[in-house]
Amino acid sequence: MRAVTLADGTIPQHTPGVTETSPHDRLRSLLDRGATIYACKQCSKQTGVDEGDWLDGIEPGGPDLVHLQMDPDTKVMTY
Repeated sequence: MRAVTLADGTIPQHTPGVTETSPHDRLRSLLDRGATIYACKQCSKQTGVDEGDWLDGIEPGGPDLVHLQMDPDTKVMTY
């Protein structure tokens, strides 16, 4: 549930030593390359993350999108 905080553009991100990029940088890179990133609306609500603070391009997800996760051509990353 707390993984949704990675989508919150208002939370400062540290830069890991190995990749030299923050989680926000990696998410932006995926979005720039055409990925669709969904963040759970319920998880956002439960953790106090406002959907308006998500990084630009991240879309709200929910139970109605489970069929996308099950599609053989979909790559899913969860945290």
